[in-house]
Formats: sequence, C-alpha cells, structure tokens
Amino acid sequence: MVAPKLRMSLKGFEAFLARPENISRRFELIDGEPVEKMVSEVHGILVMYLGAMLVNYTLAQPLARVTTEVHHYAPQAPQTVYQPDIAVTRYDRALPPSEGVAVPLMPDLAIEVKSPSNTYKELREKADYYLTHGSKLVWLILPSQRLIEVYRIESDLDILTDANMLDGEGILPGFQLSVQTLFDAVR
Repeated sequence: MVAPKLRMSLKGFEAFLARPENISRRFELIDGEPVEKMVSEVHGILVMYLGAMLVNYTLAQPLARVTTEVHHYAPQAPQTVYQPDIAVTRYDRALPPSEGVAVPLMPDLAIEVKSPSNTYKELREKADYYLTHGSKLVWLILPSQRLIEVYRIESDLDILTDANMLDGEGILPGFQLSVQTLFDAVR
C-alpha cells in the first residue's frame, strides 16, 4: 500500500518551514505538497549576476522591487507557493514589504534558473502558473544550453541565444542585457 502524499495548507507550510531541520533548506509548496529545491554553483552565479544587473537598473530607475528566493502565492490558490530565483514587482502594484513567509501576489517578472534538480517540464509548468496567476513576463534560464525562454501572457514563446538581448519590456522599460554577457559570467 502506497502512503498518501503529505498535503498542507499555507499555514501548515509556514510551520513546516519553521522547523529546525528546514531552516536552511529551500522548499516550495506545489499543490499542497512541499518540494525541496536544490541549486548549483552555476545557478548561484547566474542569479547573483542577473540580480545585480536588475538592482542596478532599479537604483537608476526606481520602478520596481527586485528580490531573490522570496515565496509568492496567488491568494485564490494558496496551496501552491513558488519561490522564484528572482522576482521583480513594480511599485505601482507591490504590497508593503512583509516579514511573513510568503507574498500574496505574483511578481510582474518571475525568473527561474534551471538547476540540476529541475526538469524542463517543471519549469514550463511554473512559467504557465506564474502567467495564469498574475505575472506578465517569465524568463526561464537554461545554463547548459545557453538559452533563455521568454514567456508572456497570450504570446508566443521566444527563445533567446547568445546573439540576443534580454529585454525588460513594459515592466522595466529600457532594461537590456546581452544573453552572451549573462552566460559569460559563469567562468
């Protein structure tokens, strides 16, 4: 007999994260089930580099808040709590910063960097979830292929290579970063 999967509410997830054995670990809640995130050094380099570029942009043009590894959920679907590697939320729709475990709002731009523990299917499901629940733009960064998949609401997928530029579009007007420059940060 197979044991039933552990299902928990947002409150249960908050208590789960507070357990001493989980304090330094990364979890998301997917359909009520806690799932641990594993990252690599390449993942960390790309998140820090891109995060720094985004923070520099927002220092010069204070339009949005940039965060890393902050839990987000849609109030109408609290059984799923994602932790984008980088989240960008424009100030004109951001909630006041909170000390709580999760922000009850999807970011305008959600960025996920593929880790060894991710599957492409999982990442694409996340992109769809973000867009369905309030995000306007999603970047999936695929380091081993040096590709970035760009998802938008009701639009075709764009696949960027070293020859292309990442573009902040209407969320971060004027923000551009060479895909090659981003991936070359991993040395």
